[in-house]
Amino acid sequence: MRTHTIHIDDFHFEKAKRYAGKGTPGKLYYYKIFNFTRFTQEIWLPLLKNGILHKKLTLLDLKQDKYCLEKVFNIKFGDIVIFEGVFLFKEEFLPHFDLKMFLEVKKEEIMRRVVIRDTHISKNDPQKIFERYSQKYFAGQTIYLEKNNFWPKIDVIIDNNDFHDPKITKMA
Repeated sequence: MRTHTIHIDDFHFEKAKRYAGKGTPGKLYYYKIFNFTRFTQEIWLPLLKNGILHKKLTLLDLKQDKYCLEKVFNIKFGDIVIFEGVFLFKEEFLPHFDLKMFLEVKKEEIMRRVVIRDTHISKNDPQKIFERYSQKYFAGQTIYLEKNNFWPKIDVIIDNNDFHDPKITKMA
């Protein structure tokens, strides 16, 4: 039995679509970051229908903002498939997961990590990183949490505040 990880990050829209239209950064992030239609049609529905997937897709290279990354999905019946990424516990997907795990990290810890990691936002001004996360990522996450009541359906919650020593806080 083989294991495959499918990342929702592979289904980003190109920058022009992600930032097109009106709305707050949080709304644009939640509604326009990923091409869930493509994800559903190319990956999700074929796997649900057939239990297998043999497909080659050209995906977005985020750094170049071009569709030039080729990825082959070769999933056989009985293989384990792990879906990873934000916004995946939407109502249309939730019933089809065999096991639902959520990594929980407090905002303070997220901010501590991103100041180290996301220096491309602003090397000299951590406040710009805080503003971006507050206005875009945390605001988008708030929309997601308000629209999708997945908490009662989560099987495992992992407290990942200590990256080196995660703890399971819920086990169904």
